Amino acid sequence: MENTDKNEASAVKSDEVAPVGQVVVTEPSDESALNKLNKLFAQLMERYPQKGLGTSSMGKFDPIRRWLADELGLSEWARQTYAVGSSTAAHNFNSRWVQNNLISGNRVPFGAAFLNVPSDANETKLLASAMNANEHFVDGSRPTSFEAIITFIQRPGENSVAPYAIQTLEDSDIAQKLVALFPGTPITLVNWQGGTAKGSISTISAKVEVAPLSPEMLSKLREAFEEANYQASDDLAGRVISSLAAKPFLLLAGLSGTGKTLLALALARWLAAAPEQVQTVAVGADWTSTHHLIGYPDALDPTKYVRTPALELLLLAKSHPELPYFLILDEMNLSHVERYFSDFLSAMESREDIVLHGGPGAREGIPKSLPFPSNLFLVGTINVDETTYMFSPKVIDRANVIEFTVNASAMQSYLSGSADFSPAAIQGMGAGYGTALADAAGGSAGLEDLDSTSAAAFRAGILGLFEVLDRHGLQFGFRTVREIIRYVVANRQLFGEDWSAVSALDAQIVQRLLPRLNGDSAKLKPPLLALMAFCTTWSPALDFAPDVAAACAKAAEFDHLDQQAIRQACGELRATYPLTADKLARMLKRLAEQGYTTAIEA
Repeated sequence: MENTDKNEASAVKSDEVAPVGQVVVTEPSDESALNKLNKLFAQLMERYPQKGLGTSSMGKFDPIRRWLADELGLSEWARQTYAVGSSTAAHNFNSRWVQNNLISGNRVPFGAAFLNVPSDANETKLLASAMNANEHFVDGSRPTSFEAIITFIQRPGENSVAPYAIQTLEDSDIAQKLVALFPGTPITLVNWQGGTAKGSISTISAKVEVAPLSPEMLSKLREAFEEANYQASDDLAGRVISSLAAKPFLLLAGLSGTGKTLLALALARWLAAAPEQVQTVAVGADWTSTHHLIGYPDALDPTKYVRTPALELLLLAKSHPELPYFLILDEMNLSHVERYFSDFLSAMESREDIVLHGGPGAREGIPKSLPFPSNLFLVGTINVDETTYMFSPKVIDRANVIEFTVNASAMQSYLSGSADFSPAAIQGMGAGYGTALADAAGGSAGLEDLDSTSAAAFRAGILGLFEVLDRHGLQFGFRTVREIIRYVVANRQLFGEDWSAVSALDAQIVQRLLPRLNGDSAKLKPPLLALMAFCTTWSPALDFAPDVAAACAKAAEFDHLDQQAIRQACGELRATYPLTADKLARMLKRLAEQGYTTAIEA
C-alpha cells in the first residue's frame, strides 16, 4: 500500500507505540467479524444487483453501519458512523463524505469506504486515489472530519469485500477496535491538519444532523409551512420534494399572486443552513442574453468581470459542495427563456462547464468556465398573461411543472388566516434534509429501487402512456422516463408505508406529460380523451398490464359525449387520479369553449 501521509511509512510491531505517519501491521487471528460483514454486504448486493457499490446514497449502507456501530461501542449509529461506496472513481469519496454526512464543520468517529475495483482498472492507482481522498477527511483539512476511516475493496469476480487499510488519528480507540475486528489490516497514522485541537471526536456534538428523505421530513416540512404562515395543500410538500429529488429544476406555474414565489422561499429557507444559500432574482422584460445571469467581462478593462447575484451563488455552491443552494428565478417568462437561460439548460443536462469569458486566466477571481454545481437547485415561477412569453417544449420538457390554482375552498382557508408570511421563522430548521436532497438529486435511482410489484407496474404503465401518446404523434423521450422514475423512487422514500403508487403516477402525468401539450381542438382533443380513457381503464394498483387498444376504444366512446357527460366522466376519474382528472376537465372545457388550450394556465 502507498502511504498517503507526508511522512515516510515503515512497519513496526503491533505492541510498540508507532510514531505519527508510520504503518502498523497486526497479525490475523479471527475472521468472524469479516464473515458477518460479508453476509450484510451480500444482502446489499442482492438488493442492488445492477448498481452495487455505486449505490452510495443515504441509507443504503445502514444495516452495515448499525452492526459496525455496535461492534465499535458507538451508541448513536446514525450520528457517529457513515459509509460510502464507489464503483468507478475513488475521488468521488471527496464529495460523498461531505454531501452524505453531517453539515460542514462537524466531526464523526467512524467512516467506512467501500471501493469496487473494475476488471479494466489500474488497482494500484485506484487505491492510491481512495487513500488520498479519505486521508483529507481524517487530517481535518476538509469540513467534515473522521477519527478513523477503514477502506474495504471488492476485487473483480468476487462477491465479497476485504479490509484494505485503516487511516486514523493517533491514540484512537476506534482504530484499536477496528484492529480487533479486522486483524491484519494495515494502519496509517495521520497528522491532524485542522488548525485547531482535534478535541473529543468520539463524542460528536453535531449542530445539524443529516436525515434521509422520509415521512418524518414531510411531516416537519408541513409544520414549517404552518410556522411560516404559508397556506399549502396537503400533497404539495411531497410533490415539491420529490420533484427536486428527481431533478434540481422545478417550475411553479399559475395565476399571479397564488403563492408560487412564497413557496420557493419557504422551502429554500427551511432547507438552507444559512441565508447566503438562497438567492432570488427577478427576471426582467429586457433580458436578451446570458449576461443577466452569469455576468460578463468588462470590455474596457481586460482584468475585470461584472458579477451578478446568480453568479455569486454559483461560486458559493462550487466552493461548498456539501451544502444545497437555491436560485429562485421570479417570473421567468417575462423574457424569452431561451435567450438568457440557454447556458444553464445546456450545462444542467450535460454537466459541462458554463463558459464565462475567453481570457487566458481568471478575471478578478472569476474563472474562464464554471462547472454546473450538482448541489444547485433552480426554482422558477411562471405567470401566464399578455405580458409574458410561452415556454418552448424543450424548456418545459426539462422540469417538473407544479400548477397553482385557486378555488373557493383555498380562498376560504386563506381568508381565515391573519398572520403574514414569515420565511425567516423557519430558516435552517430543515438543513439536515437539505444535504440529503442534494445527494438524491445528484445520485442514481431506478425501478430496481422499488419492490418488484411496483417496478413491474410502473414499467408497464409508462410504456402504456407512451403508446397512447405515440398514436397521436406526442411521444416523450428517455430523459422524461428517467426523471419520472426518479420522482417515483423519491416519492416512495418520502411517504413510506403511506405511499400510493397511483398518486405518484397521477402527479407525474400532470407535472411531466400534460405540460408539453398545447394546441387547438383538432390536435389536442383526441390525445386528451385517450389519456382520460387510459386512466379510466388502468392504474398501478391493478394486477394486470394496460390494454392500450381498449383505452383507445374507450376514447372513441368519449368522443361522442357532450361536454356535461365528459365533465361527469372526469368527476368519476377523480377517485383514482384526482390531479389528472381536474386538469383534463379544465383543458377539455377550454377546448370546447375556445377551440384552443394549453396545460399551463393563467
